[in-house]
Amino acid sequence: MLSCTFDPLTRSLASTGAARHVDIVCPHLAPGLEYLLAQGSTVVEVNRMAWSLIDLDIVLDKAADPRSLPAIVGEDAGAETWVNFDPHYPLAHGLVCGACRQALAWPHQRDPEDS
Repeated sequence: MLSCTFDPLTRSLASTGAARHVDIVCPHLAPGLEYLLAQGSTVVEVNRMAWSLIDLDIVLDKAADPRSLPAIVGEDAGAETWVNFDPHYPLAHGLVCGACRQALAWPHQRDPEDS
């Protein structure tokens, strides 16, 4: 099982265990990660070179709808919300920073109002 610690001052996300690694979370997503961890989310996966446009994808076990997060962790911080409904992949949503090529992701259930 993956175990991570996040230091908001240095923005370092340290993975422990067999695959030790330290990633620096971009300044636009770091407030969001700090907030979500304080709300009880847990990092369950860290993917490097995750998508064609994302170099670091931090996957959480749970979190609220990204549209309901405080402004300090969303668009005011430089991040945008995103959602994936592609049936080829697990349903997920979260925050993304296109400038720094990083994302926070967590699972969601499809809402009939979303399309």
